[in-house]
Amino acid sequence: MSAWLVLRFLKFVAVSVFFSGVVGTFRATTTAERRRWSDRHAAPGFVLSWFCGFGLVSATGQPLFARWILGAVAASLVTMWSVLAQAHLLERKSNALSGVASLGFVLALALMVWRP
Repeated sequence: MSAWLVLRFLKFVAVSVFFSGVVGTFRATTTAERRRWSDRHAAPGFVLSWFCGFGLVSATGQPLFARWILGAVAASLVTMWSVLAQAHLLERKSNALSGVASLGFVLALALMVWRP
């Protein structure tokens, strides 16, 4: 089995964990639950997806500063900042932050899949 396939699988798992953390953070009813979802799922999934993504870029020989990579990095950062703001800065749920996180996640995923 090639390292590229292992990285792709790990990237898929990481993005799934990140997604579950985003959804869990915004669906949780208490601040403690939101923090647990963001710290135990969203943050590790985010970091692992970045490591796997950079590994895939390295394995495929893509330029690190391609527009689609920079766009995906920016969109995923916006998503993660929204999750952390909801979990650690705000007491009440924010529909606006939920929308920003969702749009950022979908944009990052689209850029990673289609690589325009």
